[in-house]
Amino acid sequence: MTLFPFRRPRRGLAVSEGALWYVEAAHRLGKVYLVDVAKRPLPAGLLRLSPTAVNLTETSVVIELLKSVTQTHKHSKAVALTIPDVSARSAVFEFASFPSTRAEQEALLRWRFQQDFHVPSDQGRLGFQVYRPARDSTTDRQTARPMRVLAAWIHQAVVEQYEHMCLDAGLIPMTVGLAGFEVLDACRGAVEAEHKNRAGRNDLWCAETVFLYLGEWGFTCLVLHGGMPVFVRVKRLPGLKKHWQQEALHSETGPLSCERAGREDDQANDGVRSEDLARTITNEVVATLQYYFELRPDSDRNDKQLAVYAVEGIEGQEALLQSSEFVQQVVEASIPEAPSLDITTMSRDMIGKALRTPFFPPSYHPSALPALASVVRR
Repeated sequence: MTLFPFRRPRRGLAVSEGALWYVEAAHRLGKVYLVDVAKRPLPAGLLRLSPTAVNLTETSVVIELLKSVTQTHKHSKAVALTIPDVSARSAVFEFASFPSTRAEQEALLRWRFQQDFHVPSDQGRLGFQVYRPARDSTTDRQTARPMRVLAAWIHQAVVEQYEHMCLDAGLIPMTVGLAGFEVLDACRGAVEAEHKNRAGRNDLWCAETVFLYLGEWGFTCLVLHGGMPVFVRVKRLPGLKKHWQQEALHSETGPLSCERAGREDDQANDGVRSEDLARTITNEVVATLQYYFELRPDSDRNDKQLAVYAVEGIEGQEALLQSSEFVQQVVEASIPEAPSLDITTMSRDMIGKALRTPFFPPSYHPSALPALASVVRR
């Protein structure tokens, strides 16, 4: 979901807790080719994510890092900017009817955000997508289901700081989007096609599809029912940042001195173990699904199979989610009448197919995925 859309540029910039990621893509014959991927690590403590307060503690440092990107890439300065989902408020609203004019739509959504999230609605920007119920193929009329609106609100001070950061570095932010929603939006078509194909062979499958994006800051869970969003949750998980920093440290190449190796061991001991982190993430995901299942209509509470598609935006030697069997045990122990789960962690090949990207260069990293997704033409 792009908050402030213009023509989608060919270059993407993703801000994460660990680094800035810059990608350049080219579109040829219906394919998307990654021309370049550049990374600029961020010093610790430089980014403090919040939906209500400015995120960057020292913008001058980030501007200099961005300038190093623009000096290397002297082409068009237009970029698609993506920021972490936790820098905004996101929600799915249900309406029996929805205004037809943009001004009335925004006024209604601002009021809902003010009522539900207690935010100063007049001090933020809105981005939203309207989903109307499909028409009945036999009567050519829309079904009686309510329409849904997937919306995001971001504080004016937060988005303006990111925009000024780009402008001061010589970049023009043509679009601003949320990282997890950009990835889920880019992968949605391919995942829904795969889900429809698999569900056609199994009449026990639920009508819902769960999308899960795991980033350095936490995760975003979006549930679709019949192609319409019905539930969203953005969860902050600080432990993911420590895990990402450890993986980045151990993935560095080159000889290590004894002193540096000792520091690495100390940092690894003080950090978060992969198995503990996976257990924490799994418990949070189960808690999110439990909350959703409690909201489901009684008509959907049947013993069916629920497909969960996860995209991990952090490079690691071990999965961030525990096995489907373990997750199922946790679900059954905590959620009465829960459906069985079929969890698919999307591989690089699956993501490449969804984004129409035939190959990834060696410099590609999963944390750069939001930047790539933001420039994929849909």
